[in-house]
Amino acid sequence: MERMKAQKILCPICEYQISYCQCLFSGSAHPDTSKRRKVVLDHLYLLSNEQIKHLQNLQSFWQTSYSDESMNEIVKELKEEL
Repeated sequence: MERMKAQKILCPICEYQISYCQCLFSGSAHPDTSKRRKVVLDHLYLLSNEQIKHLQNLQSFWQTSYSDESMNEIVKELKEEL
């Protein structure tokens, strides 16, 4: 049973298989994963390349903004560097 689980790549936030990830659809019917999301994003070095690619894809869909304008400026600079 463990061997089968090891072959499946899970989303580090919702813990579903990546192909069934619920992170784009996290409405009120889904458990709150905000704390787990914060911890995962603070510890990317613990993830596999596949999980990091998955998070990159998720972040491209998430509309993240900050109440601190200087943080929004950093995001703007990062986008300009692409």
